[in-house]
Amino acid sequence: MTPKLRLLCLGALVASALAHAACSHHADGDAAVAADSDLTGTMGVGTYVVDAPPFDTTYVSRITFAAGQHYEADVVSSSGDTSLLAGSYEILPAHSNDPQSPILTDKPTLVLSSDSGGGGLSYEIDKLPGGSLRLYGSARTVSFTMTKDPSWQPAPTNGKVIVCSGNAVDTRLTLDKAQNRRGTLQLTRKASAERDDPPTVTVAMTRSADPEVEGYVYFEGSSGEADYYANMKQDDFDRGTGSLQVNLRWAHGGEEFAIGGTCAFAR
Repeated sequence: MTPKLRLLCLGALVASALAHAACSHHADGDAAVAADSDLTGTMGVGTYVVDAPPFDTTYVSRITFAAGQHYEADVVSSSGDTSLLAGSYEILPAHSNDPQSPILTDKPTLVLSSDSGGGGLSYEIDKLPGGSLRLYGSARTVSFTMTKDPSWQPAPTNGKVIVCSGNAVDTRLTLDKAQNRRGTLQLTRKASAERDDPPTVTVAMTRSADPEVEGYVYFEGSSGEADYYANMKQDDFDRGTGSLQVNLRWAHGGEEFAIGGTCAFAR
């Protein structure tokens, strides 16, 4: 499956989840919850981890809320693969149910948007006594509880920087977050650049959990209507020094173009 198709599939999955959340029925009505006013605006700052993972469904195993309504989350698919999702979030307020409508609106909805493009996630949410969170998905037939963990600390990240010099564009891939799973791709367009070359831009990039080819590491990001991709051999990436071959591409207007250049680790 191509990176572009994976993004489209994830977007469709999120759209489906939003529709399910809107038309869902309560799966655990006897659970005591806090007032709706406790889930308006922001989630504060802190990390929540899942208590008991649900079976055969996508769920969030860890989510860290930061200032400015930003977050970072580890998402586990139904097949057990873990991917990173990060960006900004918002809380859609709850409203009284309309007895004339099958759509339930009595829970706030936590919407997680990705800062590197592609689809995000959305869950209806309750705040439980004691401060834990219960997240609902799949038409409220699936739920899982997350508890705040003040002791959680991210594993240290030894940042990696890859610089590529090309005839038309210079690139700088900085992977300094979440154990090298997140970072930015900086593209600098030269005077010799032509129509098929990308613009000068800085793009948030996230590592893909589903590589196209075994033994390679893939990073993806989006800015506006354009998508950006970078991949390289896992062994080269792990080595972290010297020169390496990086496949850099960008896609816009239904076309995909290569971004040429000679690449090496800056540190």
